[in-house]
Parts: sequence; C-alpha cells; structure tokens
Amino acid sequence: MGIKQVSIEKWNEVFYGPNKKYGSLPLGKTIELCKKQKLITQAEQDYLIDALKKLIINGYSNADPGKLTDTITDEKDSVMGNHNGLDGLIKDELKQKMIPPLQSLQIENFAKTNALRYFEFAFELIINIEKRMIEQE
Repeated sequence: MGIKQVSIEKWNEVFYGPNKKYGSLPLGKTIELCKKQKLITQAEQDYLIDALKKLIINGYSNADPGKLTDTITDEKDSVMGNHNGLDGLIKDELKQKMIPPLQSLQIENFAKTNALRYFEFAFELIINIEKRMIEQE
C-alpha cells in the first residue's frame, strides 16, 4: 500500500489490514516499530517517548496530572475573604497540585502553552515519514 493514492471506494478494504495489525498497539510499540522500519530517526523517537508519551499520554490518558504539573511550585499563596471587607481576610498557602480545581487550571495552562509546539512537531513528522516512505519505495 505505502503512500500511493487509493480511491475512496477501496478505503475500507485497504485500511482494514493495517488497522487490525497496528490500530490497537500501545504508543510505545508503535514508536518502536516506526524506528525499526526507519520511518523515524533516533532523535524523533526520543522526542516522541520523552516529550509526548511520558508527559502527554501519561499526564492526560493515564490521569496522572503530576506529569504535567511537576514544573510548578506546589504551594500557591491564596487569600480568602468575605463580602464584609478586609477584616475577614485569611491568607494561606494552598497545595495547588493536589486540589482538583487548581490542578485543572494548571493543566489548561500547560495545554495552551505547549499544544502548538507539539502540533508542529507532529505535522513535520508526518511530512518526514512520507518522504522516507517515498525513498524506501
């Protein structure tokens, strides 16, 4: 199959085999196979494993926000008050990595900061894999 053009009428037939063979593989195994077939370089493999698999996949899919928030400080100064004025202000340090509403803000900020960089890497990687497939044919 490679990268040759396939008419839409044949998509189900053409993609069935590869989807069955590779569709349910864990990301790490897929990365390993791409490296073995010389579709990605060692540097690309390292980046995929270190930056994406360990950080993004474990952080989001495996619900381990610590992977995404480990670069921020644990405590955050906070002030709690009431509508009666400054008399009722309470100052405290909250452990923002443990408190779900504060965690979600940190994760949202992480996504906003990093999403474009990861998208650009993925898009460039697709182009590089396509070039390598052409060279291998």
